[in-house]
Amino acid sequence: MPSQSITSVSNPHIKKVLQLRERKARYECGLTIIEGVREVSCALAAGLKPQELFVCPEFFHDRGEAGLVGKIGKSATVFEVSKKVFEKISYGERHEGVLAVGQPQAVALHGLKLSSVPFVVIVESVEKPGNLGAILRTCDAAGVEALILCDPATDLYNPNIIRSSLGTIFSVPTVTASLEETKQFLNTNKIKICAAAPQAVQVYTGADLRGALAIVLGSEQKGLTDFWLKNSSLQVKIPMRGKADSLNVSNTAAILIYEAFRQRSS
Repeated sequence: MPSQSITSVSNPHIKKVLQLRERKARYECGLTIIEGVREVSCALAAGLKPQELFVCPEFFHDRGEAGLVGKIGKSATVFEVSKKVFEKISYGERHEGVLAVGQPQAVALHGLKLSSVPFVVIVESVEKPGNLGAILRTCDAAGVEALILCDPATDLYNPNIIRSSLGTIFSVPTVTASLEETKQFLNTNKIKICAAAPQAVQVYTGADLRGALAIVLGSEQKGLTDFWLKNSSLQVKIPMRGKADSLNVSNTAAILIYEAFRQRSS
């Protein structure tokens, strides 16, 4: 049951949530915002324990919100807020009436648990949270074992990433690491590096994507740096027949990941 009702956007608890929209505040307190029924459910399934939960029954649509509130309410402080307040702390237009504040569980590169034939994805200097969220959804759907972010331009638990990933950031082990750390990790685990590069000669459908594999993708604006082009086992491209020279990074990821999934499943 809610322990307190909040109707003012000036309430200290609401101000705290709004501060967590800023990267600096998230870094300093180690907390982030998790919004949405699926997102909060995924976080719970991954072992995250919210400290606070803000609910607005006016936005409930019989998606299991009551059961979720009952489960979290056993260990977290639950606040019932007005529609106006929830719209203030919510992201975008997809209001589901459930927003949690909690501390994500950090995963270290050396702590990743991989299979005997690992399948991982690496994204270098990703800039847009929406693209990273879409890549996470593809990784989750295709059974990718880990996502490694090298020198990201956004922090891993940006609420927009959590929201756009539909909570799959909690189901796909995701870590941040430097280029050299990642290269050493791949070499130690004997993982083949496949770089996505528009200038590559080989079309992705002709590449052998079976075995221990890491698909490496570059930033939206600059693509991959020379580091990965020099250290890759193979480079592949997606044919472009129009005037554009490349696809959105999340689209490229989906195509390459599912081609690898197809080959590895046959």
